[in-house]
Amino acid sequence: QAEDGIRDVERSRGLGDVYKRQVLILMPVFSRWAQIFACYASAYARSEGKAKYFVKYAGRREFIIGTLFTIVLFLSLMQVQGVVLLFFSMLPICLFINYVKRRIGGMTGDTIGATNELAEVVVLFFALSYSHFHI
Repeated sequence: QAEDGIRDVERSRGLGDVYKRQVLILMPVFSRWAQIFACYASAYARSEGKAKYFVKYAGRREFIIGTLFTIVLFLSLMQVQGVVLLFFSMLPICLFINYVKRRIGGMTGDTIGATNELAEVVVLFFALSYSHFHI
């Protein structure tokens, strides 16, 4: 406590040193998985386009391999907290994909890119929320 009676406020350390590196590795991994999931779970919304073949050829095998790789990485880098982070991060991605499918009938290159960006932000948001509130 300072001389004037006002407490010194401890500054938040955000993610802290413990999970900072892990989250920075998991963020792009999850965003690439989200792109695979978006392509696998959707049809292509247009008749032609550069992303048509990504959506067309994103099959069950690619989805399973990507999912297993993502789960193993989240588990190995953050243990149980990684599984919690992965689960909470999947929810907004599923909502976004369903919204896009209802709105325009499927994925396009732009919506796949938007899925990527949203996935990165979602991982950071939930990682910070978890570290701040100890959810």
